[in-house]
Amino acid sequence: MTSNDTMSGSGTTSPGHESQNSSAGETSTDLVVVTVMLASMAVVGTVGNALAIYVFARLKQKLTSTIFILTLAGTDFVTCLITIPFTIIMEHLDYYVENDVLCKAYFFLITTTVPFSCVVIVAIAVDRYMCICHPFHHWMTICRARIIVFVMGVCIFLIGGIVAAHHRTTKEYSEDQIRKLIMSTISPGMGTEGGVASESNFTTNHDAAGAILTASLGTATVHSKCTVDTGFIHEEFFKYFHKGYISIFILSCIIVLVLYSLIYRSVIAQRKKKLRIKSAQCCLLWNATSVEAPPEMMEMTQDIELSHVNGGEDRFATRQLSGAGATAEELEAAITDGGNTSAPAHNNGSSGPPVVRKSSLSNARIERMRVANIKTAGTLFVVTIVFIIAFLPAWLMVTNVLQMNVIVFYMYFIYNVVNPFIYAFLNQNFKTELKRIFHCRAQ
Repeated sequence: MTSNDTMSGSGTTSPGHESQNSSAGETSTDLVVVTVMLASMAVVGTVGNALAIYVFARLKQKLTSTIFILTLAGTDFVTCLITIPFTIIMEHLDYYVENDVLCKAYFFLITTTVPFSCVVIVAIAVDRYMCICHPFHHWMTICRARIIVFVMGVCIFLIGGIVAAHHRTTKEYSEDQIRKLIMSTISPGMGTEGGVASESNFTTNHDAAGAILTASLGTATVHSKCTVDTGFIHEEFFKYFHKGYISIFILSCIIVLVLYSLIYRSVIAQRKKKLRIKSAQCCLLWNATSVEAPPEMMEMTQDIELSHVNGGEDRFATRQLSGAGATAEELEAAITDGGNTSAPAHNNGSSGPPVVRKSSLSNARIERMRVANIKTAGTLFVVTIVFIIAFLPAWLMVTNVLQMNVIVFYMYFIYNVVNPFIYAFLNQNFKTELKRIFHCRAQ
């Protein structure tokens, strides 16, 4: 089984290329495993991304995160619907295709859909970093998000066009076929006199053998294989182009890892700060409260003051972040909402004592914040680990650090499949909207 460098697009590596000592049974087994694996990914990914597109496209309020997630879901949908099945076909054909357009189309798809999904993931990480760590800068807007998607798309399409131009179908004779043709044109003892070579006879017979071989090749069966066109683009240029292309994946992995680490550190720091404010306020209220006051009244007094200090932040702290966090609009709403909810309504605008509500605070709030931290860490951990697991092995194989294994290599498609589950199905708003849509359909 041979695959023409589907990740690098340069033809310098052959994913799935078996060593000469490997048996035909092993090669056939690998092909079956790859086919089943990729077919399963294609089905699950197509359905999952289609649902993500359907739900997010119906949302009335479009945020920057919505633009990026829709772009990601659309790219992954095309990958699962077209690119992965195309890869299965090319693997079964062993890249022997007669049509040059199909050859170029495949390498264009494989070098646009996969890296484009990768860079959109980086854009999502940047968007979430700005929304969570710098929520009031308003750097990322809907218009800018669309411009970023357009620029990334143009750059990736240029890369795909260069790779497609670097591949074409070439005529190829099998090794056994050429050996038989050579043996049929040279008879035993040809060009010798009594077992000793004669220079004149050797030259004459060599020319005759060459003419016969040429004529035989003209009538032989020719196979067209999709491979590298070394004469179209200068080899030196494509060598540097190849290095730049494969660096997209490792740079994306590093950027995502760094940004999500900063996001998690920021979330933890903010929650610790809120917890210190609550603890300090509790101590102040405890000292100011009369010792003769009943325990219930002191607890209610703490509730009122803590509610005023927290200003609705408690809801934000316990909210499960969508993949990595809330948007800037949600952050502002959570913070500014405190002005409306910090003090309960007074009767007829009087300055009398507010209506208080009784609840147990300290331990419950600390526990909710701890759970929220764990959920945030878990989501970011899943995003980062899946990204590394999906792309790192294939990247190491392309750079010849690891020995090529076609089954492990094609595992990078798993990221196109799990993206809707990470960025959509873990989103509470997405799940609520999905339930609402299906509930309306059922009725």
